[in-house]
Amino acid sequence: MQDRFSTSLQTVVLSYVLMLVGLAVHEVAHLVVLFALGKTGTLLIVPWRLGITDYYIHGLHVEPSQPLTVADQTLLNFLGPVIAIVPFAFLLHYVKEKIPRVAILANILVLIFFAVLESSYELLEFALNREIGILGSPEFNIGVPIIIILIMAYVKIWRAA
Repeated sequence: MQDRFSTSLQTVVLSYVLMLVGLAVHEVAHLVVLFALGKTGTLLIVPWRLGITDYYIHGLHVEPSQPLTVADQTLLNFLGPVIAIVPFAFLLHYVKEKIPRVAILANILVLIFFAVLESSYELLEFALNREIGILGSPEFNIGVPIIIILIMAYVKIWRAA
């Protein structure tokens, strides 16, 4: 039991560290896509207010210099995380040890979550003609990836042992 706990904890910690790297690559990829669309923008460090407390966390965000069409914004939101999956997919192919493999796989799932979330909320907000606050909240945007990491550690490490 101690070994399963230790291995699961190592997997969660490595997954979280890799998630921070994945989020940075994902935001830089947004900027690359923006420039590929012939647009300009800036990579910013922005405060992100937690909705349940009066506490801020900081994160990276790409801000286009000019407004984008819904199609361009959706493409930008989808391709940023998808491009960030590529280095993780290469690592997954070459890494054979269990803990890093599970951490890498968890991060691929996190980036798939962001690709679906970011592109769908843009379309949903356009269709409903209003902002959907919960989809952009830090609790949701960080909470769901942490849940994905915990589920992967449980299924692939704890339960598999």
